[in-house]
Amino acid sequence: MIYYSSSLPVVYLAGNGGVFFSLNGGSNFTNAGLTHNSTPLTTHGIKIVTGVSGSSNGGAWIWTEPLSVEPTSGSIPESYSLSQNYPNPFNPSTKIRFQIPAVETTRLAKPTAWWVVSLRVYNALGSEVATLVNQQLAPGTYSATWNASNHPSGVYFYRLSSGNFAQTNKMILLK
Repeated sequence: MIYYSSSLPVVYLAGNGGVFFSLNGGSNFTNAGLTHNSTPLTTHGIKIVTGVSGSSNGGAWIWTEPLSVEPTSGSIPESYSLSQNYPNPFNPSTKIRFQIPAVETTRLAKPTAWWVVSLRVYNALGSEVATLVNQQLAPGTYSATWNASNHPSGVYFYRLSSGNFAQTNKMILLK
């Protein structure tokens, strides 16, 4: 079984040898580490719809890209990035753009095509007021929208964290 989506920069291949992924259009594949009794490669408990994946035991699943963020580019970033929200100041909503890099290998983590990504909003006192993203995402460029119509004017902070990366930026809500 082979799955490729032009909206995601990842190719999946499942067969008797296991489940593999490619981040370069299928030129090279990496073993995803799934056994024949494994769960679906792309679900992992996140909200999904539209696509196909499989495991080495011939299973196939329907899935989609995460529902709470919008992919904005088909290219694969080389590093994490958290952009300044736009507009800023804003009323009542703003967009936050971020990038998730390609596979990274460290002593503590094996290679993966998907990253657990968290994008949260905090008020000036440090209390979390919104979770915009808390799910696995493929490498790529995304944007998330925060609608702050139920929050008072003031300074807010948004924090992107994934893997060994964390960055916080400031934004201003003016009503």
